Amino acid sequence: MEAVVGEAFKIGRPGKVFFPTGKSCKYFSEGNMGGASVKLQVYRDKDVAAEGLYASAAEAFAKQERAVKGSAHGKKLYREIGGLGERAFWNGTGLLVFQGDLYFKLCVVGLRVQGKNMTEVRKLQQEKSLAMARELVEKVLVATGC
Repeated sequence: MEAVVGEAFKIGRPGKVFFPTGKSCKYFSEGNMGGASVKLQVYRDKDVAAEGLYASAAEAFAKQERAVKGSAHGKKLYREIGGLGERAFWNGTGLLVFQGDLYFKLCVVGLRVQGKNMTEVRKLQQEKSLAMARELVEKVLVATGC
């Protein structure tokens, strides 16, 4: 993470995610990012299926994608992302990627940007968050052999 962001992060804080069941880890920057954080959530077939809501990570991912595309607000933010995993999309706050027997969501929030007004600041934060999330996901996919 530090190689992508260019500054040190505090040790990750692990956690669990429910509905579907998964694992998460949140990291907080120590430097110029001004309290920005990166949150990674991972959902594997075996964990998702054991919970019983979905048969697989693929089904949970597809349901998430349909929900985003199906809401008025989500439609405005939804962006399909090519070249990552088997399927990937941006929902305005996180990058969701499906690959093999897992899907994961990576959110980068609280990035410092400057703009003429809050609308521009939000747009710039989204673009910077997406670019950073994409770079982190690419490194995760390479590191895990996916």
